[in-house]
Amino acid sequence: IFLFFHLWQQSKKDLENALKYLYESLHQSPSFVPARLLLAEIRIFQGSPQLAVEEYEELVRDFPQNERFCLGLADLYLGLNQPERALRLFEQAGRENSKNPAFLRYLARISFAREEFLRALDYLKEIPTKEADSYAFMGDIHCRLGDQVRAIEAYQMAQMLEERASLYISI
Repeated sequence: IFLFFHLWQQSKKDLENALKYLYESLHQSPSFVPARLLLAEIRIFQGSPQLAVEEYEELVRDFPQNERFCLGLADLYLGLNQPERALRLFEQAGRENSKNPAFLRYLARISFAREEFLRALDYLKEIPTKEADSYAFMGDIHCRLGDQVRAIEAYQMAQMLEERASLYISI
């Protein structure tokens, strides 16, 4: 599997032939999680999100507590404009009250997609240490709510954090 991944990373030109070897690997060991995850990622790369959803749904069914699988599936649902399915995924996994910042960001995205802007803000406010993208998202929400003053404040905070991060990188 690692050779396959290396070949895929080095040259995406012969993806179909490489997929043949991945399918052989999965045929020999259908429960080999890295191969199943790689297949889902390839489906995304190929522009086949529905096929990737099927792969991720199987992974979540088999490993419901795996955060990466839940977040990957939620991301696909949101990309397919299916926020209700993403929300059900979090509810089924018992994560709707999670304090994990990654889950809070996804719940905010789900709420935003459902046009529940105040709820989206509430989720973002629960994140103890916000990064620039969270503040930028808060700015977008405030714009949708028509609150330009708070939107500008949030965007300025995002910009300040980005500049600070750039400074640390250059040191």
